[in-house]
Amino acid sequence: MSGVRVFEDLDDLVSSVGVVLGPTPWRRIDAQAIAGFASAVAPAQRFTRVVGHEYDLVSPDFLLSLIPGFVAQMRRIRGMRSGVNYGVDRVVYPSVVHVGDRVRARSTLAAVDWTGPASVALVASTDVEVCSDDEATTDGCRVALRGNLLSRIYC
Repeated sequence: MSGVRVFEDLDDLVSSVGVVLGPTPWRRIDAQAIAGFASAVAPAQRFTRVVGHEYDLVSPDFLLSLIPGFVAQMRRIRGMRSGVNYGVDRVVYPSVVHVGDRVRARSTLAAVDWTGPASVALVASTDVEVCSDDEATTDGCRVALRGNLLSRIYC
């Protein structure tokens, strides 16, 4: 497991295209976190599928909502005044996540381009991996979300 990568400035970030960040520590998905997300975002919308009397499958929207927290565990930029997450591109969900599963993220800096004298556009190719308790090792874990995260960074 990797710690937080600290970039000294935007030049350091621009020169780090191709660097892999993470993985983050594992995070267990519990029904309480999903319920909090659902009440904050859209109380009428379903964020899990109910199977029997248990919540089972986790919504893709919930997985997307975890990414800013994962990013904070993977990278920091000294002198950063602000950052804007402005979307995702080419998001796919190759595997489902069940309540009780563990997830973590890793990210590759796919592109970092200057947009001004003190700002860059960043594309981070990010995977959220999932592993169930019945999978004894992380070798059996799989990708639950894969997408390109789009950000602007201002220093």
